[in-house]
Amino acid sequence: MAAQRADAVRSRERVLAVAKDVIDRDGPAVSLDRVARAAGVGSATLYRHFPTRLHLLEAVFAQEAHALAAAAAALPGSQDGASAVRSWARRLVVEAIASRGLGAALVAAGIEQTSSSDCRGLIARATDTLLHDPAVAASVRPGVRGEDVVDIASALAVVAEGDAERACRLMDQCLAGFVAEAR
Repeated sequence: MAAQRADAVRSRERVLAVAKDVIDRDGPAVSLDRVARAAGVGSATLYRHFPTRLHLLEAVFAQEAHALAAAAAALPGSQDGASAVRSWARRLVVEAIASRGLGAALVAAGIEQTSSSDCRGLIARATDTLLHDPAVAASVRPGVRGEDVVDIASALAVVAEGDAERACRLMDQCLAGFVAEAR
């Protein structure tokens, strides 16, 4: 497979960046033509990179998972261990709220068993790595796993019904159970 031209790579990246914002605002059922217009590209350009809505949704979901994993890697050393876990857990719950419609659309399309579960695994592994980082591990009760934190964030996103402030407040209460020095 030949390497993509630089302008094609930029177009794809632009579409993904804009698609995330448009999907967060208008929901995953937004028309692909609307995404193309918002990205400043023609419909043909969008369809060349993403032949179907599901291809676009999967790509947006994967991009967000990789961005979250990178953010988790940057946390150790940026603050004390308990604060790093608190920041991360709150970010996970806010992201879970923001991407709830996207995740639901992928599940409804039967994609959940493929790429979205891979993305969830990536985020869980990144969380696990954070929890086991020497700068953080002393602040975390033994036995807490990355997938546990991801599951809690996902559940709180549902329970809070889109209210990020409430979800973060609930996450803070959960943190008292698995962070040694939650404040």
